[in-house]
Amino acid sequence: MKKYLIAGIKIEFNYQYDKFFKNNIEKYAYEGNDIDHTINVHFNDVLEAPQGENFFVFSKSVSGYKAYMLYDENLRNINLWIDLDAFNDAAVAEYIYAGMIFMYLAQRRGLVAVSGTAINYQDDVLLFVAPAGTGKTTHAMMWKENFTNEVEFITDLKPLLYVNDNAVYVYSTPFSELNTNKFENNKVKAIIYLNRGAGEHIKVLDKKEGLSLLTDNTIKPAAGKITDIKDTLKLINELTPAYLFDVSLNKKSPIVAKKSIYNN
Repeated sequence: MKKYLIAGIKIEFNYQYDKFFKNNIEKYAYEGNDIDHTINVHFNDVLEAPQGENFFVFSKSVSGYKAYMLYDENLRNINLWIDLDAFNDAAVAEYIYAGMIFMYLAQRRGLVAVSGTAINYQDDVLLFVAPAGTGKTTHAMMWKENFTNEVEFITDLKPLLYVNDNAVYVYSTPFSELNTNKFENNKVKAIIYLNRGAGEHIKVLDKKEGLSLLTDNTIKPAAGKITDIKDTLKLINELTPAYLFDVSLNKKSPIVAKKSIYNN
């Protein structure tokens, strides 16, 4: 079983399908022997009801269980079981539920996953946050078009935020729709909340507005609670400038945002 170091978490991960992980997860390869969690993925035509107390059901229907995880104390060993007949694409099911497990493990360590796209611009992390379908990735690509060699993608889905020494940083993970670069210890310069509009208008948010939008766009792990990371959300919001950008997603959008964020 291969080992990986992702967002500071050392895991053994036995996945079954390459579709989402090949040419993506290898950059997180870890050669050490100390492991925090082991995740095994299993498929079966029919899932029996989970036994004991240490299990969490991700999905079920009237016909039976579709996906659940079994785990031991401290989640050292985790077994993800998926009903093969319940999904049209087993690789998608594996990617989704394995991602849920990893995000839960990350949350237990105080990391926060948001619905966002992160880029590295001149060694600053800019985080574009919004609900799915708003145009986060499109806006990030426009930054690349405008500022070419100064922009590098970090991740287009579920960047992980954490606080260290009174600053907010971002981790990339392999649980992203696009193959991304491995990033860690990258300081967040600003959080830009996107809202589709007819023009380009950006404003600085006060802390109350910022916390509300951060909470709304935080990805809640299926096995966790938003209250588990309430204090971390408050700290991220206090430490990071936040903007609301009504954006039409034209090619001038990044120029407008850059002027506001960098005052030039």
